[in-house]
Amino acid sequence: MKFDRNTIALTLIISSVVLVVLGVTLGSLYQTAINQQKQRLEEFVRGQAQLIGAVARFDAEYSYADVAGGAFGATVGQVIDAFAGYRELGETGELLLARRVDDHVSLLLRSRATDSDPSTLPLSSPLGALLAEVIDGRSGTGVVVDLDEVEVLAAFAPVPELGLGLLAKIHLDELRYPFVVAGAISTASTVVLIFLGAALSGRVISPLQRRLRESQTNIDTFFESPTEGMFLLSDGVYAGCNAHLGEILGCDREELLGKSPLEFSPETQPDGRSSLDAGMAHFTKMLAHGPQYLFWQHRRSDGRPVDTYISLREVTLEGQSLILGTVHDVTRLRETEAELSKASRQIEEQRDHLAHVGRLSLLGEMTASIAHEINQPLTAISNYTQAALRMAQRDGKHTEALSDALRKSAEQVQRAAEVIRRLRGFVRKDEGVRERVDLNDVVRDVSKLAEVDARHHGIQIELGLSEEVLAVSADPIQLQQVLLNLVRNAMEAMEETDEVTVSIETGEQAGRVYARVKDRGVGLSKVEERVFEPFFTTKDTGLGMGLAISKSIAEEHHGRLECEPNPDGGAIFVLTLPLASQYDDSQLGVPR
Repeated sequence: MKFDRNTIALTLIISSVVLVVLGVTLGSLYQTAINQQKQRLEEFVRGQAQLIGAVARFDAEYSYADVAGGAFGATVGQVIDAFAGYRELGETGELLLARRVDDHVSLLLRSRATDSDPSTLPLSSPLGALLAEVIDGRSGTGVVVDLDEVEVLAAFAPVPELGLGLLAKIHLDELRYPFVVAGAISTASTVVLIFLGAALSGRVISPLQRRLRESQTNIDTFFESPTEGMFLLSDGVYAGCNAHLGEILGCDREELLGKSPLEFSPETQPDGRSSLDAGMAHFTKMLAHGPQYLFWQHRRSDGRPVDTYISLREVTLEGQSLILGTVHDVTRLRETEAELSKASRQIEEQRDHLAHVGRLSLLGEMTASIAHEINQPLTAISNYTQAALRMAQRDGKHTEALSDALRKSAEQVQRAAEVIRRLRGFVRKDEGVRERVDLNDVVRDVSKLAEVDARHHGIQIELGLSEEVLAVSADPIQLQQVLLNLVRNAMEAMEETDEVTVSIETGEQAGRVYARVKDRGVGLSKVEERVFEPFFTTKDTGLGMGLAISKSIAEEHHGRLECEPNPDGGAIFVLTLPLASQYDDSQLGVPR
């Protein structure tokens, strides 16, 4: 398996740290074992020295005259018998009992002695010199070189009752051996495990490193996005940015670093606030409530304004709190929006003009009927006036009849004036104003407008109005145009049938109000899907704009205009509108 340089370095560092820790641990354990062994040897030697002293005092009190050497010989003999071949001190442990004779030390007891081992030690030898000091009264523990030039751990104590020295010793190699073996095994195991771990981590870490490098590349690529500017702010100045931000602001990105965004902004923003106040408000809001999205006007290095859309969020990089921002140049978009808004206003004006033309067209189609309707009261006025004149020319006795004729003349004048008032209101081209109106009242006005034409066609208009007030926010003249167009279409659809009734029903359903116009005419089975298309008509003289304009007016009022077949024959057109309660008062009584 191939390791990269970082993996090898990491493995060596981990190995070194583990081995040092292992060495320190084993050293500490070894030192602890030495100290424990010292304590055990010291306690053992001190106890045995006290025991031998007690035996010596007993033997001295009860002298063994029949034993060679007397009480001294008896005590030493018992000690030798007790500890000859003593193996409780370990594989290399040994107990010595020594006596000083002239310039050497005589070993009275060696618990592991063989025939080839010396029985005396010169005072010049390390062990002999130590035993001499013990015989003179020294006690304690220490490391000394044994007869075979091997370091031993020794504990010693004098036996003053007999003038002897007692020493217990054990080879340091015996104490070191478990730790050496443990160290060797642990080291080998650690090295093997580390390299196995390195091999395994190579399989795991390498893909992670590769993905990390790819992620870093992706981050760099993202930060260098050619479609949006990006920046990092630290203490209110650009700490980093991509090249595209420089392109948006008309300068190199090196010119941005270390400078405040306010240096590339006008003194005031389009909303009238100073750039400083607006910027502080946005940053404060972001720190309190999270990411912010805002429109901001920059100023290019050449002085031209640039409209931008910015997102701001707080990020933490290497323990430092920064502000990450993305900048979209929306100058062209804002210009396009302004152009679209202008075009929309023009379209609205044209739609209103078409609606007005539609009302004039309806009026033109109703001219004959309207002329007849106005002619009737004018004829009546003429007749009543002439009768009044004749009565006035007589003897003046017909005062009551004269008053009645004049009263009837006045009624007919009011009748003609009402017809003209409705017509003038219907065809006026004023700026549309939304107001709260009762849909029932609009339907009643439409029925009166259509009444003249209905009599001319021999058709009756039946009203099935809701008893509740159906308040809507609407331009009443435009609603009249929609409903009058539906009523006239219904009457024309029944010209080829024997049916004589058009019904208009109103009501409320699911928070919306409706006006339903029913006829029993020829129906729409073949053209139902196209009736609202502009310039589509089934009339020989029609323009095909009436229903298209009506549908547009309905949608402008957040409503719908739909049609469906009448189960009894003919068609049903339904105008639905939202209740005025779904709007606040600020949306009523103002121009569209």
